[in-house]
Amino acid sequence: MSNMVSDESPEGTCLHYVGFGETTGYGVAAKTLVQALRKTGTTVFFTQVQAGPPEDGGVVLTSDLPPAARCRYTIVHTVPEYYPYWVRKEKEATPPQSVWGYTTWETDRLPSHWPALLNQMDGIMVTSHWNRQVFAQCGVTVPILVLPHVSEFEGKAGSDSEPSQTLHSLFRAAKGHFLFYSIGVWNERKAPWVLIKAFQEEFKPDEKVALLLKTGVEDWTSPCKRRWDRLFRKRFGRAAVALRKCSEKGGAKVFHLDQELSNQAMARLHTRGDCFVSLTRGEGWGMGAYEAAWFGKPVIMTAYGGALDYLPEEHAYLVPYELVAVKTSFGQESYSSNQRWAEVEVQKAREVLRDVFENRQKASEKGAKLQRHLQENFSATAIAHRCLQILSGAEQHAVGYAEGEKSNNSRE
Repeated sequence: MSNMVSDESPEGTCLHYVGFGETTGYGVAAKTLVQALRKTGTTVFFTQVQAGPPEDGGVVLTSDLPPAARCRYTIVHTVPEYYPYWVRKEKEATPPQSVWGYTTWETDRLPSHWPALLNQMDGIMVTSHWNRQVFAQCGVTVPILVLPHVSEFEGKAGSDSEPSQTLHSLFRAAKGHFLFYSIGVWNERKAPWVLIKAFQEEFKPDEKVALLLKTGVEDWTSPCKRRWDRLFRKRFGRAAVALRKCSEKGGAKVFHLDQELSNQAMARLHTRGDCFVSLTRGEGWGMGAYEAAWFGKPVIMTAYGGALDYLPEEHAYLVPYELVAVKTSFGQESYSSNQRWAEVEVQKAREVLRDVFENRQKASEKGAKLQRHLQENFSATAIAHRCLQILSGAEQHAVGYAEGEKSNNSRE
């Protein structure tokens, strides 16, 4: 980001940061940005919330904000449904604070109820140029500025003090195999079954190649049930069951890991994997591909969405697609059939998988170039300074990374 921000940041900045305290993309992105901001010398008070009633702004888990603190700025890094509560609360402070939202979206249209929520803020930060276009086209009228996510690892694995035995067992089983890997929940947007189909159609069982899928436990495509023995909470099917149904017995090796991993174990996965692949239908940013790129891995990705901000076509393997109507059984409060997302061309995906497998040196060189691209343009320090400049108003009318560049998603 050397051309995006300067090394200067506002002096005397006091910032209240509200974000999810969890291991999801939202939670990890909030934690890493707070850490980066603090390293600039900025005073940052961090309030971590978990999902809860929107009218209460979620459920506060922890907060180091002193009762008498009076910050100049507040960033609410959650889904917009929580914004009204935090706007009211923060604007009651003396003097009133500047309250910004930080969020992202994955289809070509926002949920119909979002613009009214977003327009309550003093400004909105989004992760990508594509998101900036979508938000503006859907009626967001407050300033919209682009702020990429901070990498959790920046390509550094560290020490694994509590190694995952399951992960090590999978690595032993995949020894001697070229390992494609993917990270994401089991839902319609991530569409892991499309990747399994492409992989097993392209490779034969006797080839030294394997696919490792890291998911959560739940199958979010399954109808939810309410269990009386769990206080009638919603329960979904298991991703492991769904994977067994869609993978071919006796086909090319597909490994599945659904347990939660420590930060160190996740870094170990990126270290061992040979090529990251996601045939996702839409990403606001795509943390799995982003971290893989930081580790110098070649990345195969759908040629659509926010990930194109850090995946230039000369350094990544981008799979063609067509836009189709969104269809999902989960999240219908926000997803609708008038939205569109990307459906990859499976045959093209197969060809890319084969190309990477057969031409590993070329793929490795691409991964190394992509890693250098991120090191030069997406460092934690640069992103933190950019955040501070956005808050101070230094970039609201600047032409450059925030406004002057065209999203790569225009090429369909």
